[in-house]
Amino acid sequence: MNFEAPEGAQGATGYPTIQWFNGGQGNQHPVMKTGGWELPVKWFGDILGNQLTFDIEHNGAESGTDAAYLFETLNFAAVMKHTSFYRGVGKDRVWATEYKDGFYSRVKMLGFVKEIEAVASLTPVVVTFRSSVARDFTGVSRQFRGEVLGVADKVASEIARQADRQAPDKFLPYAFWLPFGAVGKRVKTGSGQKSQYAPLEGKWNSDVFASDDQAKVIAALKEVATPAELRNYVRDSFYEEACVWLEAEKAKLAGQVEGQEYTTPESEE
Repeated sequence: MNFEAPEGAQGATGYPTIQWFNGGQGNQHPVMKTGGWELPVKWFGDILGNQLTFDIEHNGAESGTDAAYLFETLNFAAVMKHTSFYRGVGKDRVWATEYKDGFYSRVKMLGFVKEIEAVASLTPVVVTFRSSVARDFTGVSRQFRGEVLGVADKVASEIARQADRQAPDKFLPYAFWLPFGAVGKRVKTGSGQKSQYAPLEGKWNSDVFASDDQAKVIAALKEVATPAELRNYVRDSFYEEACVWLEAEKAKLAGQVEGQEYTTPESEE
């Protein structure tokens, strides 16, 4: 919560930013080949330092020449999401608030990452990805809602029924860590199938949550549940802050669309 964006950072909103790294750049680290998540050192150096020894720093990834930590999988607790649409690159990029033929989507999510919470609790971050990966996320999030959130709602209602109590409110996404990362196999995409990218997929065990053994399901839900401190913080304080962030993103996008003025989105070149 003491995070301050570096002076002059493009589009800085006060939150450190994580973006998708498409891989295909060598074998010195699994993410370099398969794709995954890129945490620029400019945002996370003071937070992570050398405490997470399984991460490395590298240069020349999708954020330009900035050094970054690489993660194969993120465990994310989503609080708010903003989606925009674009076509073109650089100063010729055109933005839209709704999907149009030939446009690509960009998703930005505000929330918390388990790997960061382990060393710096209550540190909100923005995760951003676009194009085919953004499309993949739609499927992953739908699957997560059905297989994890939906199952949690069902189990909670059943427990309440057995205790002759009123069913609890539905679980919100930030109640559980959503683990997602690269499939591991790059596929062709784009016009003429000339480009390759690493598809995004959920990394939880679907079979466990589909079990008929309630005790087994409850144990699995506890494994992916976010800490009570985090849930209470979002409910009591951070949700309003997230709403302000969302309105700011909408206003920024509206300015880009109306005047077609190009403003470099944060964490994109």
